[in-house]
Amino acid sequence: MTTINFAHANGFPAPSYQTFFSALNEHITSPINIIAKHQYAHDPQYPIVNNWEHQVSELIDYIKLTASEPVIGIGHSFGAVITYLAACREPELFKAVVLCDPPLMTGIGGSMFEGLKIFGLMDHVTPAKRTKQRKQRWDLGEDISQYFSHKSLFKNFDPQCIQDYVASATQIVGDVQQLTYNVDVEVGIFRTIPTNLHKYYGQCKVPGLLLTGTHTNVTLPVFVKPFIKGNPSIEQATVSGGHLFVFEEPELTAVQISEFIQRLD
Repeated sequence: MTTINFAHANGFPAPSYQTFFSALNEHITSPINIIAKHQYAHDPQYPIVNNWEHQVSELIDYIKLTASEPVIGIGHSFGAVITYLAACREPELFKAVVLCDPPLMTGIGGSMFEGLKIFGLMDHVTPAKRTKQRKQRWDLGEDISQYFSHKSLFKNFDPQCIQDYVASATQIVGDVQQLTYNVDVEVGIFRTIPTNLHKYYGQCKVPGLLLTGTHTNVTLPVFVKPFIKGNPSIEQATVSGGHLFVFEEPELTAVQISEFIQRLD
């Protein structure tokens, strides 16, 4: 049986991807076991620091605790970056990696973002500012799925993925429904995005697939080119959609990834 370790995007707990997980199970012909930590950076044992160093350790520790064999690491956005860094640090834990639209702060762009971090300006170039202003509570009678379906971030989501997100990211507390993903954590992750990826070039020894959205506004060619050059074991492909294509096109994403995984065998 193949074990897949999945790491989520910032703000989206792992069960938000249930529709995608189901599609993976459907398209991968051999038996698979998907493991996924519910949400990263919420454990005080792994406080947020620059370059997501502790979240990389958190992922490594989770795999060591949960998996009995090398895993195929799949990550989306934040989760893709920590998956890549974990595979560089401890390659023996991985059979392969799939990186879905990671924020690759490489080359000149990486240097620019490093300066923005130093001067405390990351809120102006990441979703951190919007995150701080997001609505976090709703009355019990409100349809939260309907609320999110009208938001620009979710407008292209598969409807079932919105349902999955609401089910995994909200809970009833007293007489209100509220988000469970800590906003301060989400903002902290945006503010500490890794700008040192170039130091890991050549250390990812396992086969890899970099999947980018055809309309992504995050994993841009200017960042992709130096990353691919520095990681010869990683190939690149595209999926229709934006930065959140895993939620927009879960079926297509699963097909692309399943084809890559089946080539490994």
